Amino acid sequence: MAAAVELDSFFSSLQKIRANFVHLRTFLKLLRPYRGNVAEMLLANVVLTLLALPLPLFSKLLLDNVVVQRDMSFLTYIIIAILALTVLKSFLGALTGYYAGYITMKMNQDIQQKFMAHLPLLPFSFFNRYGAAEILSRLGDAARSRQLLLNILNELVTNALYILLIPAILVLVNIKLALIAGVALPWMLLTYFVSSKVFKKLTQLISEKGAQGATVRYEFIRGIREVKSLGMENRLLRRVLMREMQLRDLGMKRTTFGAGLESLNGVVLAASTALYTWFAMHLIMRGEMTIGDYMAMTMYIGYIYAPLRAIPGLIIPVQELLVHTQRFNEIYLAPGEIQSAARAEALPEPRGHFRLRDVSFSY
Repeated sequence: MAAAVELDSFFSSLQKIRANFVHLRTFLKLLRPYRGNVAEMLLANVVLTLLALPLPLFSKLLLDNVVVQRDMSFLTYIIIAILALTVLKSFLGALTGYYAGYITMKMNQDIQQKFMAHLPLLPFSFFNRYGAAEILSRLGDAARSRQLLLNILNELVTNALYILLIPAILVLVNIKLALIAGVALPWMLLTYFVSSKVFKKLTQLISEKGAQGATVRYEFIRGIREVKSLGMENRLLRRVLMREMQLRDLGMKRTTFGAGLESLNGVVLAASTALYTWFAMHLIMRGEMTIGDYMAMTMYIGYIYAPLRAIPGLIIPVQELLVHTQRFNEIYLAPGEIQSAARAEALPEPRGHFRLRDVSFSY
C-alpha cells in the first residue's frame, strides 16, 4: 500500500515537471524571433568574462617583478595594460547594456501585442471567470518571465565559463595548492542537492501567493468606491492583510533556511581557507611558490567559488520562472471562441472582392 502511494506521488511529480516545461517551451516560442539577439548578448558577456581573467596575472607580475625585483620599468607596461583592459571592458559593458535594454524592450512590446491580440478572440464566458486585474497581472508575469529567463541564461553561461577555465589555470600555477583549494567542493555540492527541494517548494508557494496577493490588492483599489458604498472595506482589507501575512511567513521560512545554510557553508569555507593559507605559506617558505603566485591563485579561487555558490541560488529564479510562465499561459493559451480547422491553410493577401447573397441576421 505504501509503495503504491509512493509510486502515485512519484508519477504525479513527473507530470507536474512535464507540465512546467511545456509551459516554458511555449513561452520560449514567443522569444524565438530574438534567439539571434539573445545569442549575441550571451557572447558579449562571454567576452567580458574573458577580459576579467588576466587581472590576477597582472597582480602576480606586480608583486614578483616590480615589488620583489624592483623593476620599475616593468611597472609602466603593467599599468598601461591594466588601464587598457579596464577601459575596453567598461566600453564593451556599456554597449552590451544598451543593446540588452533595446532588445528587452522589443521583446516586451512584442509579447504585449500578441497577448492583447489574443484577448478579443476569447469568449464572453472567459471574462466572467477572469477579472481585468487578473488578466493584466498575467502581462506582469510575462515581463517577469522574460527577465528571469535572460538572467538565468546569463548566469549559467558566465558561471559555466569560470568553472571550466579557472581549475585549469589553478593547476597550471600550482597543482598541490589547487587540490587543497577544492576541499570544500564536495560539501557545496552536497548542500546544493539537499537544499534544492526545500527552496523549490518554498519558492513556488511564494511566487503563487505573491501573484494572488497582487491581484487582490489591485481589485481592492480598483473597486474602492463600490467597496466603501457597500461597507465591505474591513472584510476585504482583512483578506488583503491575510495574504500579506501568509507571504511574509513563507518568505521568512525561506530566508531563515537560506541564512542557516549560508552560515554553515561559511564555516566550511573558513576552515578550507585556513588550510589553504597554511599550506600556501609553507610552499612559499620552501621556495616552491612565489607571493605573486599565491595572490593570483587566491583571486582565481574567488572567481570559481563565487559561481559555485551562485549556481545553487538559481533554484529560486528557475522556480519563479516556471510559475510565472504557467500563469501567463493560462490566459495566452486559452482557446478562442472560433477555432481554425485542423488542416486550415494560411490565407495569402486577398485581392478582388466578394459578395454575400441570401444572408440573414437576427438578434
